[in-house]
Amino acid sequence: MNGSNTRRPELSDATRGIVENAFRADGQVYVCPFCEYSCLNKVNFECHVITHTGERPYRCSLCSKGFTQKHNLQYHMLIHRGLKPFKCATCSQGFRRSYCLKMHREKHQH
Repeated sequence: MNGSNTRRPELSDATRGIVENAFRADGQVYVCPFCEYSCLNKVNFECHVITHTGERPYRCSLCSKGFTQKHNLQYHMLIHRGLKPFKCATCSQGFRRSYCLKMHREKHQH
């Protein structure tokens, strides 16, 4: 599911400042100033922080819709391509996401 524009996004100056200031003095962990989240990996921490800042740095090249995470843009691109890769073995109905197929399968069990 390679969507276009899926490179690591450029963060705003404000978000970059939050990330840099969140690194603890002991050099071991990033701590979110908005919640209790902490992690060791800077990229993971950046992805977490933008859930608080409202930034949507991953942009669709076809409609400009923005997303906070790369995988959501990749799923969105399936809409433009008309693809539904997850197929029901019982009725052949297609779905864009595996959890939608899972919920659909439960209907066949009742």
